[in-house]
Amino acid sequence: MKSSAFRLYCVDVLCILLFSLSCSYILLPLLGHALSPGHQCLLLMALLLFWSLLEVRPWFPFVLLGGAVLLLAVVLLFSGESGTFFSLASGFFTWCFSGMPEDPLYSREWVRQLVYLSLLTPVVLFYWLLLRKFFSLWLLCLLSLGLLLFQGVRNSQDLLFPFLLSCSAIIVCLPRGRLRTQGRLRAQFLAILFLPVILAGSLWIAPSEDGEWTSRSLQHLIHDVQDFWEYHWGDLPDWPITSMRDMGWMPQGDALGGDVEPTDQVILTIDSSSPFLLRGDVLDYYTGHAWQDTPDYSYGNFRLDSLFWQGKREEAYGYRLPADLSAARSLLSSMTISVDARIRCGSKSRSLFLPYRTRQIQLSSSQQELYFNTQGETRLSLMPSYSYSYQVQALAWDHTDTRFDERMLALEEILSSQKDDSYETAAALCLQLPQTLPAWVETLCHEITEGQDSPYEKAMALRDYLSEQCTYTLTPGTPPADEDFVAHFLQDKRGYCVYYASALTVMCRLEGIPARYVTGYGMIPAETGNGYEATQATGHAWTEIYLNQIGWVPLDALSADIFLINTPLPEEPEVSSSTEEETSPVPPEEEPPTESILPEDETEPDSSNPLVLLWVIPLILLLILFLCWGSGCCKRRYSLSYVNRKYPRADQAAEYYYHDFLRQLAFFGLRIHQEDTLLSLGERADRALPPELSVSMAAVFQVMNRLRFGDYLPEPEEIRQMADFHQVIENHLRKVLGFWGYFLRRFLLGFLFSGLSKPHRSS
Repeated sequence: MKSSAFRLYCVDVLCILLFSLSCSYILLPLLGHALSPGHQCLLLMALLLFWSLLEVRPWFPFVLLGGAVLLLAVVLLFSGESGTFFSLASGFFTWCFSGMPEDPLYSREWVRQLVYLSLLTPVVLFYWLLLRKFFSLWLLCLLSLGLLLFQGVRNSQDLLFPFLLSCSAIIVCLPRGRLRTQGRLRAQFLAILFLPVILAGSLWIAPSEDGEWTSRSLQHLIHDVQDFWEYHWGDLPDWPITSMRDMGWMPQGDALGGDVEPTDQVILTIDSSSPFLLRGDVLDYYTGHAWQDTPDYSYGNFRLDSLFWQGKREEAYGYRLPADLSAARSLLSSMTISVDARIRCGSKSRSLFLPYRTRQIQLSSSQQELYFNTQGETRLSLMPSYSYSYQVQALAWDHTDTRFDERMLALEEILSSQKDDSYETAAALCLQLPQTLPAWVETLCHEITEGQDSPYEKAMALRDYLSEQCTYTLTPGTPPADEDFVAHFLQDKRGYCVYYASALTVMCRLEGIPARYVTGYGMIPAETGNGYEATQATGHAWTEIYLNQIGWVPLDALSADIFLINTPLPEEPEVSSSTEEETSPVPPEEEPPTESILPEDETEPDSSNPLVLLWVIPLILLLILFLCWGSGCCKRRYSLSYVNRKYPRADQAAEYYYHDFLRQLAFFGLRIHQEDTLLSLGERADRALPPELSVSMAAVFQVMNRLRFGDYLPEPEEIRQMADFHQVIENHLRKVLGFWGYFLRRFLLGFLFSGLSKPHRSS
């Protein structure tokens, strides 16, 4: 066999392998046989080797088979097992057609491989005849399309792999359908260069058993793109964040207020050297009776470990603040504590409770992903099966520091002259107030803050007023439905943390200080062992205010000792006997089960449907082909050989170059005036072009002047000179505009509008 014929033969064998693998991947599961793509590929390669030997040396395979049969007959004859062998052979086909059940005689690996080879043989033979003997590209495409449509209707989750295999084979076969010369071989070998990328990509993105992509990095990329689309243009799902209602501190549902009876049920256990507040739900819209998220505002849904959202993460958790001033950093270090805590959650909650300035979160379960939003709320991607834990490293505000206010005022003064771009965003969301709020509340706030200058001084005055004038109680009664909740509390002056935090947030907003309502947990020392516990009774609500270049700072009208030190509540109710579930300790952490851990009513839809790439990948391939074709067109369509072939008449070639000269000169700011002649236009063009180009447009326009008004046909040398000048200007434009600027402005626009000024082809 000649070398060229052998190379063509190898290309055909590769196409047969790809088509057969795609077809068998679809058909074999119908017969109840689940083979991996790698296993099928090895078997198909063995069959192709056999058929290759059969075509090159027809006698060789039969010699091998005859020798094997003769050897088997000799062994059976001398062993006396010929009768047993024939009885086994007669039952072999019955075993195959019964679905290959487990059988001590037949359920052996080499027997199964023999069955698989027999099933794949007709597939290989069919494609062998179709490609080697009766080649038809249209028939191959229609056959592949029919199989893919059948697989899409039957099981769309397993459609991507055969789709990519069929596309790879068709890419290699395309030159054979158009080229009948030796150039077909070069074109097909060039197409083969794309196959490793396609096949590697197919294995990389093939869906796994759980419906996600095999590649974790691809899963992350798809989710990040979806999050980006939903954040800017789509509809985000509701955040499953644990609220005060879930903690038992909102007996009226979404409405604020009412009597509460907290219990000592343990929610979280914290291994930490010092206590801190655990933020959970953050709300910024006050209706007069409840707190909620701002309507029609997108807070985002971002994967925590994504490089795509690092800027959002730094902003949400306060990484960037305060400004990089040595004095500010020194004060900040004295007002914060370094947290390295292990938090265990014993309830089925997707919310993570964290300090505000969290820097790192390490989740115990590798099957979960963490997501956050612009408010710093953090959640799990899936509902946990039982308990879970996470490691937190953060800088938490030191609420027990007696000099906290003094240092905060000094920090505020240092940073007062610094510009904070995030302040406007915070003010737009966190200065909202309902129109039903009585005017006397604003008057009261102004009286309390009279004489105070800085925002934190005003916030301190409001905080101290509530702390001194109001009484903490868990049984304040039900607030009136027709009265503003905060106004009622400022008159009655009785309530618990929900009352204090709501009033302080609203009063800060009345003084022009961005403030929001935050709920979470405090912690108390654990009864046994080291560390701390968060119970239902330590569920807490407080206020966060935004200070210029400092970020969100907690503000609480209740003493920090109540929720961060093991002292009784100001009014501790008698805890009645409860169920074993409420008083039982936190169960030990368990490994997540391998099966789905979502309840039926909380199952999340599969966000990575393989069918998406059925239009994405062809679109990318078409774009690449278009770019390659476009770059070639840009270089060819003004070459002298192309112009002479397309416009054999000298006047047509000159007109062709002349019209594009005008388009080139437009990039240098040259426009045709009504009073211009060809000669004056050429002189103006020479002045507009850079002198280093050494191009004479006056000579070119002189040729056009003689052609149009003297009916003098240009000489071949003059056409060549126009082509050379055109190429010099084109090279300069490529350098000045850059790749994308040249491609978009010269190629695309020139391609769209060049037809308006093409020279007329005379007969």
